[in-house]
Amino acid sequence: MTKVSLRDAFLKPVPRRMVKVTVPADYPNPELAGKSFTLRAMSAYERTIYERAFAAVGNGANAEQVQNESRARLLVATVIDPSTGSLLFTSEDIPALMQVDAGLVDLLVTEALKLVNLVQDQKTISGN
Repeated sequence: MTKVSLRDAFLKPVPRRMVKVTVPADYPNPELAGKSFTLRAMSAYERTIYERAFAAVGNGANAEQVQNESRARLLVATVIDPSTGSLLFTSEDIPALMQVDAGLVDLLVTEALKLVNLVQDQKTISGN
C-alpha cells in the first residue's frame, strides 16, 4: 500500500458532502409534502464567491438588498438536482425564493448553514 502525503490527500478531489432534507408530510402544499431536497456543500471557490456578494456591497445602497437576499442566495448556492448534480435554482430565482413560505425556507437554510459551516457567518451577514 502506497502512503499518500497529507498534501496529496488534502488536494485529492473527492465528492462533496450532501444532505437530504425532507419536507414534513403535513406541509400544506401536497406537491411538496414528503418530498426531499438535496443540498451540497460548496467548494472553497464557491464559498468565496458567495461571501464576496456580501463584502462587495459594503454599506452602500445595495447592502440592504443583498442582506435581504442572503437566505435565497444560500439556497441558490447549495440546493441541487440529485439526478444531474446541477444547481436547482439560479440567481434569477432569488426574487421568487424570497416569496416562498419562511418555514420551508428555514428548513432548507438551517441545514445548508450547517453543511457549509456558515452558522456564525450568516448571523453576522444578516445583522443578528
